[in-house]
Amino acid sequence: MDGVELVRRNLSRQRAYYGEVLGDRVRRLMNCYGVSQSQLATTIGISPAMLSQVMSGRRAKLANPAVLARMVLLERRARGDISSASGVQERPVVLHEVGHAADPEAVRDASRLDREHLVAALRDRLSPTELAGAALAVAEVSPTLAELLTSAAPATPPPDPGDRLV
Repeated sequence: MDGVELVRRNLSRQRAYYGEVLGDRVRRLMNCYGVSQSQLATTIGISPAMLSQVMSGRRAKLANPAVLARMVLLERRARGDISSASGVQERPVVLHEVGHAADPEAVRDASRLDREHLVAALRDRLSPTELAGAALAVAEVSPTLAELLTSAAPATPPPDPGDRLV
């Protein structure tokens, strides 16, 4: 397989693994936090050369789950008020915190808190019946989403399959 075909295949795999090409995600993080590729690599815990290979498609995936978890943490923190004037001052703090989130428990805790916030938001906006119906409607396409919707409506028995949402 020649180099061009390998890159094309790796970029396709990245879309399948991560939902988009990692180079796009990395560039957004670099722009958001105002850091170089080398600084971002250090923060997420890989070498600048490895990050370059992932970004260019010479490598298909990140081998260490903690590296991806740190990228996701940076993305989540960036969704906050990081672009405001006060957020710009916060960037070094965020980079430091995420760079030191080597403990898998810190990553799991962040994921657990995100899930708890999402479940609370779903409960605030939808009735238990709507949640259960939505879970049933998406179960075949996305079992993970169905489980999340079901967990947001624990007190409601599942709806009758004849009541399926269209």
